[in-house]
Amino acid sequence: MGDRIDMTLDSLDTTLLLPAFMRGDPTCLGLASAVDTIFAPLIARIPDLSTWNRVDVLPDHELDELAWELGIPWWTQDASADAKRQVLAMSPKLLLRLGTKWAVETVLSAYYHQCVVQEWWEYGAEPHHFRVVVQSYPDDDVEFYRILNLVKRASQVCDEITVMEQVPVGVNVGYAVGVFGVEQVIFE
Repeated sequence: MGDRIDMTLDSLDTTLLLPAFMRGDPTCLGLASAVDTIFAPLIARIPDLSTWNRVDVLPDHELDELAWELGIPWWTQDASADAKRQVLAMSPKLLLRLGTKWAVETVLSAYYHQCVVQEWWEYGAEPHHFRVVVQSYPDDDVEFYRILNLVKRASQVCDEITVMEQVPVGVNVGYAVGVFGVEQVIFE
């Protein structure tokens, strides 16, 4: 057996790949050298072809194109670049878990900051009902419901959407949780 040749695309030398009987032929050596020259610019462009390891630096329009290629139905082009990157990063896992509480919370949290889904038993509603608590008010109600309906299970019913906006006031609220319930205490 011959010597082992360690070569990467960055250090391509096709003359080393020639069989021993061809290495002395100037025509074969010239052809191999020409192949190296032709392939060098193509090899330099290979990192540009990789998309997933560059999602953090892709421009907005390329994020939209990638979402279109992946067929992400809850994609919205009006979202911030950070929200788009977050949705793209989670999309393979989300497609497997559509219709779950986790999927609804994850997608809505990407677009509308923090989101919590409360199931029907958590607030005394009928089975298959839920409500959503979001941190920031959606600018477009129609878009919010479109995304929600694409991610939630079709048999689930959204009873309400509560917006929890932080308003600076001079009141501190504390909660004490005990065996017999919850007591709210307001400190002024």
